[in-house]
Amino acid sequence: MFIKNADLKSSDYLELQYIKNNLITDKELLKLKSIEHFKEDSIFVKADDIDKFEDNYSAIFDRPKNPDGSNKFYPFGINLYTTEQLKEIYNKLKQIEADSVLLNWLKFAVEKKYSIYILGV
Repeated sequence: MFIKNADLKSSDYLELQYIKNNLITDKELLKLKSIEHFKEDSIFVKADDIDKFEDNYSAIFDRPKNPDGSNKFYPFGINLYTTEQLKEIYNKLKQIEADSVLLNWLKFAVEKKYSIYILGV
């Protein structure tokens, strides 16, 4: 379900992207000008697998921060997860033995104390 940047074949994806600069405020991170798509270390969910991603993980990737303040997951929008949220998300995913690509990617984010975006591309 998860693929790396080098394996992209089109532009219809969910992009899971690291936010490496945690000195920026959440408000700034939620502005479109703060976002660059298709980063080399991002992982992607193909459009054909978005329903599967939501079925498997929507209960875990709940309550993101987003521009409208609704804290709802938007598959074709900006979803921000803070460092604190990622620790909880990672632990829940480990318990359900989630996809190893996702787990390894999130483990790295937790270790580095990154935040992440899930972006509809």
